[in-house]
Amino acid sequence: MKKIAITTDTHYGYSPLGDKINLVMFQEIGDQKPDIILHCGDDSSHHPTQIDELWGKVRTIPELKDTPIFVTPGNHTCLSEDTELLTQRGWVTYKDISMQDKILSFDPSTNQGRWDKINKVFTFDAPGEMKTLLSSVVSMDITPDHRILYKPKDKTNWEYKVFDELPDWSVQIKTGCSLGLPDYPIEDCFIQACAWFVTDGSISRKNPDWAGEYIIYQSKPVENILAILNSCGFTYSVSTRDHAPESICGRRLKSHLISNTIRLYGDSALKMKQILPTKTLPLWVYQLSDRQFALFEEEVRKANGSMGSSNLAPSGNYKGYTLYGTQEALEQLQILYITHARRANLRQDTRGNWVLRVNYKEYSQINPKEIRGSRETQTGEQVWCLSVPLTNFMVRHRGVCFFTGNCWWAPQECPFTVVEEMIDHIHSLWKAHNITHLHGDISLLGDDLYIGAFDSWYHETRVPTNDWIMIPGVNGFDGEIEWRKLQKRSLDGFVGVIDKARSIKTSNPQSKILLMTHMGFIKADADSDWKAKNSGIYFGTTPQFEGNLEDFDYLFYGHSHRHFEGIATNGKTKILNVGSDYENPKYVIMEV
Repeated sequence: MKKIAITTDTHYGYSPLGDKINLVMFQEIGDQKPDIILHCGDDSSHHPTQIDELWGKVRTIPELKDTPIFVTPGNHTCLSEDTELLTQRGWVTYKDISMQDKILSFDPSTNQGRWDKINKVFTFDAPGEMKTLLSSVVSMDITPDHRILYKPKDKTNWEYKVFDELPDWSVQIKTGCSLGLPDYPIEDCFIQACAWFVTDGSISRKNPDWAGEYIIYQSKPVENILAILNSCGFTYSVSTRDHAPESICGRRLKSHLISNTIRLYGDSALKMKQILPTKTLPLWVYQLSDRQFALFEEEVRKANGSMGSSNLAPSGNYKGYTLYGTQEALEQLQILYITHARRANLRQDTRGNWVLRVNYKEYSQINPKEIRGSRETQTGEQVWCLSVPLTNFMVRHRGVCFFTGNCWWAPQECPFTVVEEMIDHIHSLWKAHNITHLHGDISLLGDDLYIGAFDSWYHETRVPTNDWIMIPGVNGFDGEIEWRKLQKRSLDGFVGVIDKARSIKTSNPQSKILLMTHMGFIKADADSDWKAKNSGIYFGTTPQFEGNLEDFDYLFYGHSHRHFEGIATNGKTKILNVGSDYENPKYVIMEV
C-alpha cells in the first residue's frame, strides 16, 4: 500500500496569509509521512519566484525532504477589470467579449498585424497584488506573471517577459502596427475630402433621404481645401466673414478672426453622401492602405491637429501631434491610427477636454525601473485574459493602447519559441526541487501503482475525430454551438495517457492507475450533485468520454476550487477534487 497526499490550487503567492496557511498545510502533510504527494495544479500563480519559494520551503520540512512530489501546471496570467479589448466592433470590456469577436494581434515574423479569432476567454478572482507600469505613454495593470511584449532598445526582435523580469533599462512597448492592406478602390481626393468633413465639417439634412448640404467651417486659408474639392469635381460656394474687432477695451489685437464657410450642394452633396453618409467614420476608411491613410491623416492633422513644441523632436522634426474632439470621434480615430503603425493615446486634458495624442512611432520608449509599481486588489475584483493564435492582442488601459501577451499556453501551431522557453524555465525550477512535472505520460509509483497526467494549458492540439469528447478548461463556457465545436477537440497528452493505460491494464489487470489533471472539467460554480446536473458540468456528460475512463481507478483534478468526492457514472472510477481555494487549502490522505 502507498500513502498518497493529494492537494491542489494552493496558489502560493496570492497573499501573505495564504502563503503561511499553505506552508502549515504542508507541515501537516509531512506529519502524516506520505509516500507520495500529488499536486493537481496551480501550485502558485506561476511566477518563477513563487514556484521557487514554495517548493524550496516545502523541501525544508524534514519529513518531506525526499518525498516524491508530482505536479501538473495551471494558468493565471491576467489583466485588470478596467483594461479594454480592441475588437473589430470597437473597444469592449471583458464582460462584453464574444467568442465571435475578432481581435487585433501582431505577428513579429511579418512585422504586421491581423484580425484574428479568440480561442478562449479566461476570468479569475484577482490575486492579492497587481503590478503596474504607469507613465504618460504606458499604462498597465496586470498580474505579476502576465507576459509583456517588449523589445530591448538595442535589439531587433520582439520578446515576452513577465513583470519582474523586465530589464531595468530602456525598452520599447509595442503600441501599433500596420495591417499591410492594399489600396482601397477610391480616389485620393475623396479620401482627403472625407477627412475635412469628419473633422471641421457638418452635414445639414432635414430629411435623411435628401442629399442636404455638406459644410466646412475654417478660419485658416482654404486654398488647400478648394484644391481637393476641385480634384473631386465638386461644385461649391465659399463665403467669408470678418468676425472680430481690431481692438478690445482699447487694446489693439495682433490679428482678427476671419471665417470661411464652404458648402457642397446638389449633385456634389449627393456624391459626398455616397462616400460619407454621416459624420461617423465610414467603414471603408478602416480598409485603406498605409499610403492612403497617410493622405487621410495629413488632412485630419491640418483640420484639427496641433503640433506644439512638446511634439518637436531633438532633430527638429515633429514626432507627433494632438487632435481635439468628442470622446466618440477620437476613439474611432484611435482605432484607425493604431492599425497604421501609430501610437495614439486618448486622454482628458486639465480642462476636461478629450484629446488624442498621436506619435509617428509604433512603440513607446520606457524605463521600467522608473515607473514600476504595485497595488493591493479589492474583494471581488476580477482579472481576465484571452488565448489567441499569435499569443498577443491589442488592449487599452486608461486610454493608452499596447499589445499584451496572452495566457502562457498556446496552440502548437504558434510560431513563437518564447512560450516554450518560458515553460522550460518553470519546469527547470520544479526539477531543481526534485518535483516531477507530469504531462502526457504515465509514471510507475510502486510495484503496480501508476499515475497518468495531462493538462490543457500548454499543449493543445485538435484531433480530427469524435472519439475523444471532452471540454478543455474554460470557465463560463456556454452555448450549444460552442459545445458542438469543442466536441472535436482533444489533447495529445490525454490520447497518449489513454493508450498507455490500456496497454498496462491489458498486461497487468491488477494494477492501479491514477489520473491527474488540471483541466477544469467542472464549472467553478458546479455543486457536489454533479451527476444530477449534467447540463452545467463539463466532466462525465457523454458516454464516449466516460468510456475512456474505464482504465483508471481514480481521477484527481483541480481548477474548480470546490471540494468533491464521488464515483463516475461508469460506477468504477473514483472522482476526487481536493478543493483548495487560495487561503483555504485542503488535502486528502489516501492509501492505495
